Amino acid sequence: MLMNGTKAVVALLALVLSGTAFAQAPGRGDGVAIANATPPEKLAFVQSVRSEIQAAEKQLTRMLDQQKKQNDPNAVECLVTRLTSVKALSRVTEGAQTALVGALASQAEERAGHELRKVTVAMTKTRALLGEAQRCAAGQRFETGTTTTNVSQDQDLTSSDAFVVPEISDLDTSVDPPQVSPFL
Repeated sequence: MLMNGTKAVVALLALVLSGTAFAQAPGRGDGVAIANATPPEKLAFVQSVRSEIQAAEKQLTRMLDQQKKQNDPNAVECLVTRLTSVKALSRVTEGAQTALVGALASQAEERAGHELRKVTVAMTKTRALLGEAQRCAAGQRFETGTTTTNVSQDQDLTSSDAFVVPEISDLDTSVDPPQVSPFL
């Protein structure tokens, strides 16, 4: 039995390392479809996500180098933060891929599903971070600080009309609500 498990692990590793095309796996963003996929399709999905995260990491590094040359400290800070997060997601995905191979070899479906969810979340977060980084590099950063709001008042209102506090007796309509509750 152990020999068959070892053969399965070797076969799965060979599949991962052979660079199987992702086109064989179900819908790229469809987590339900990939959860119901065959083990080779799951491994191909994880490998494609790892490739996507590595490409995002390289792109962020290039963007960071460019902003350093342009001497834009705000963009550099923003990009460093995003790049650090993407690198962490890359390490998480690498660990999840290793754990997935083991889970599939031992036929631990629940564990394999957990590892796939980690990879899917990492992929989604990486895409979001890449979009944020592109906005940083383009100068469309979200700034923190003081917000000023100008309010204009209607000409017909007097200052006494604007802040009238009603009396409790003004709020009493002398009609009681029905004795029915939507929770019964």
